[in-house]
Amino acid sequence: MVAIAQAREANAQISTKYSSLTAVFVGATSGIGEGTLRAFAKHIPNPTVYIVGRSQATAAQLLSDLKEINPKGIFTFIEGDVSLLRGCDHVCEEIKKKTNTINLLFQSQGYVSYAGREGITALLPPTPHQPSPET
Repeated sequence: MVAIAQAREANAQISTKYSSLTAVFVGATSGIGEGTLRAFAKHIPNPTVYIVGRSQATAAQLLSDLKEINPKGIFTFIEGDVSLLRGCDHVCEEIKKKTNTINLLFQSQGYVSYAGREGITALLPPTPHQPSPET
């Protein structure tokens, strides 16, 4: 394991080593993802950030806050639900239209349900905890 002093030293060099970083934050409109995104915006001089989430309305205040934290940053929200592969494909296509480089990918979306899959089930076989979509 890396010593905490070594990690702190490496972190302190980020803003001088990288004047600009491109990052994708998936699931950063609340919780740990949002906190990490806010810290990233505060410490990276000229970040370009793509924030993936399910609701533009939920992200509106966050985007405003991020511009206050770092006026030089570029913060773009991409609406998408990554709980299905077609949602991931959509998000990836949108990001590929905007950039060819990603320096950081931070994923903290959703949670694991012990009751099995919840929500859209049309493309999935039924589980013991979940009836068939036809029923």
